[in-house]
Amino acid sequence: PQPTTTYRPRRPLPSNVTLAPIAPSTLTSFRRLNSVILPVPYSERFYAEILSDPVVASLSAVALWADTPASKPRVVAGIRCRLLAPVADAAPSLYVATIATLSPFRGHGIASALLHRVIAHAAREYGVTTVSAHVWEGNVEVWEWYSVLGFTKAVFEEEYYKKLRPGGAWVLERPVRVTD
Repeated sequence: PQPTTTYRPRRPLPSNVTLAPIAPSTLTSFRRLNSVILPVPYSERFYAEILSDPVVASLSAVALWADTPASKPRVVAGIRCRLLAPVADAAPSLYVATIATLSPFRGHGIASALLHRVIAHAAREYGVTTVSAHVWEGNVEVWEWYSVLGFTKAVFEEEYYKKLRPGGAWVLERPVRVTD
């Protein structure tokens, strides 16, 4: 059974958190974040596109956390998305390729803020009307997080993740909403 989706108003980010585009100075930290949190590796091309492809760059961001106003902020979360080509006469869709938050920084609304930022930009600049992501079948925590944000299970893909056991993944989808 799918969890019931309830409306939760977005809360403001902590004042010491800044959302920013991924830059050459934060790319290495974003890559490290993904390698620590996510169970599959991503290619050098995956990361290089963030700096070389203006569309991918506009759909990618990091969250920077500063312990004090004088301290150097560090990357604690990040998102990288891309556009999926439209089918027939439909609008393009936003695809969440990766989204991750270091565990000590979860529960502050950082990942939700990153996702909202990218969805709003993609809707405004590229006319996207839907958002989708693959979620490994064994990751109940992530599925529940997406569910609270209004995503539903659309399609199950057997053996999507070749190096994970089990290897299936759910494609989760939701429409872009006015509140985005």
